Amino acid sequence: MRDSFDRDGISRMAGQVLAQLVQRQPQSISHLAHEHECSPGLILAAVDALRRSGCILEQQRDNVLVRQSHWKWWRGVLEDISSQRGTTLGRHVLSYESTSSTNDVCRQAAGQMGRPNGETLVVLADHQSAGRGRRGHRWEARSGQSLLLSVLFPADQCLSAQAVTLCAAIACAISVERFACQPVHLKWPNDVMVAGRKVGGILVETIPAGPIKRANPRQVHPAVILGIGINVTQTADDFPMELQSKAGSIRLASGEMVDRLALAVELLGEIERCCMPGLSPEQIAIEWKRRCHLVNRMVRVTHHGVELEGRVVDLDPSVGLVITDAHGRTHFADAGATSLVET
Repeated sequence: MRDSFDRDGISRMAGQVLAQLVQRQPQSISHLAHEHECSPGLILAAVDALRRSGCILEQQRDNVLVRQSHWKWWRGVLEDISSQRGTTLGRHVLSYESTSSTNDVCRQAAGQMGRPNGETLVVLADHQSAGRGRRGHRWEARSGQSLLLSVLFPADQCLSAQAVTLCAAIACAISVERFACQPVHLKWPNDVMVAGRKVGGILVETIPAGPIKRANPRQVHPAVILGIGINVTQTADDFPMELQSKAGSIRLASGEMVDRLALAVELLGEIERCCMPGLSPEQIAIEWKRRCHLVNRMVRVTHHGVELEGRVVDLDPSVGLVITDAHGRTHFADAGATSLVET
């Protein structure tokens, strides 16, 4: 057993300890030392380094757990976990203290780096200054509160944009449910709901093929950008008064502080399973019907700007909601161009 107590050695161990804790916690100091074939003293030095870098950790006797990781560790930890697991999502990660929008970063990366060239890119931010949802709605949260994540997919490595929206919603529901300890429902087509309150949303955008500029011709490969925002640590007082009865968070649902990095690890695994190459249409329909509860209900929706009222007779991933109006006519309301007004 050889311990490296220099700064670089402690920093490397801190990253390894954090990667292990966000996948399974709490863990004991002695177990971590055994896993990494080092002394408990080096593990304690790594834990102290994590604290000094801004992470919030809790120790109970010999056990340690992460309450909140610092954004500076996210890139290295996610890339290390992806390497260990042999997964696609997480091989290439960018993380920011603040950016305009993680979707914007993905779009810029697609042009500046020629991505996606057979590679995915994951972008996370502690804060967004111009976060947005569907229909141009703003997504606002203070630093340290939400998981703000985008994935840049090469178009040939994922489903269609509409199917990615539906599958990503399923991935979010499964991941949030594991931390919120309550059933998670989906509101058509992209809202993640716990106890009747919105805790998350999804925005899917596309990049067509073609050069960016005549002055700097570079082939842009067609791509899909998946943007996700999930409220994690907010309390009721963190929301504006007009949203306090509508907005929720994992903390409000579970009563516990949940680490956003731990949620990101879980979510990226589910996104890869659900979206690359993805669930079958039958699986998507089954999961949405189980969590959405719209079939056989009267709804009012806007589809391509036109309001439509009728009964949902089916949910088909290829065409969206199948609605029969009062005159017996059938309408198809796809996820990309439809908003649910009320049920």
